[in-house]
Amino acid sequence: MPVAHRFKEITSALPVVGTAVLIVLALAWSGAPGGAAQTKSRNVFLITADGLRWQEVFRGAEEMPLTKEFGNFGNSNTIRTNFWRETPEARREALLPFLWGTVAKQGQLWGNRDKGSEARVSNGHNFSYPGYNEFLTGFADPKITSNDKNLNANTNVFEWLHSKAAFAGHVAAAINWDVLPWILNAPRAGFPVWSAWDVPDGTHRLAVPKALTELAERSRTVWANVVLDTFVGYAAKYAVRTLKPRAMYVSFGETDDWAHEGNYERYLKAA
Repeated sequence: MPVAHRFKEITSALPVVGTAVLIVLALAWSGAPGGAAQTKSRNVFLITADGLRWQEVFRGAEEMPLTKEFGNFGNSNTIRTNFWRETPEARREALLPFLWGTVAKQGQLWGNRDKGSEARVSNGHNFSYPGYNEFLTGFADPKITSNDKNLNANTNVFEWLHSKAAFAGHVAAAINWDVLPWILNAPRAGFPVWSAWDVPDGTHRLAVPKALTELAERSRTVWANVVLDTFVGYAAKYAVRTLKPRAMYVSFGETDDWAHEGNYERYLKAA
């Protein structure tokens, strides 16, 4: 196969959203009295990275796209130095040090197909809205057949939590893709959402410093309907400090956008 088409092949449709999505569920634990083994989760963060393949998560960088012949790189030696190691275990830790240095050691990782761990959507589509709906609500909806900005009729888990007294006022979302407020049905859900884009009427916007939103809006010139991940990260951190959410959804997506452009270097850096 011509090398120019290789990255398009390796980022072809995989589970959940379009190409793929890495889902990290982070739990903040409070220990049981007396050092007992039982623990109780108090805070839950769902963090997704759209377009990030299981291969990079569990094997690290792929060698062939790192070569200068593949294109996209000013200095392929530097990229190899940053991301290439002799074993998959070393490569994945070089690429995702927090995931493998902390999450894998203190929690659990699923989805390594080399070990028979697979998770696939059941909606029959390989694009975004049906996938996001499925993992946010727990089931596939055959009526969702496009990425159009239609308010989701289904109740997502964050909306459900926000309806509970213990979580009311302590649920939030910071998202990168302009369609997600419709997928979350933000006006009905009621919890605050940060987005650099226009949102449905009635959405409770997450309050952040004005400068952050202004900078994020300027970054919208990079892609037509997604914002750079750094702004999502700052908005999420601000929400943690000010709102102290017990449940929060954070949606990243630069991995997907650089993958669509066939830029493996920036895909890896985004990861």
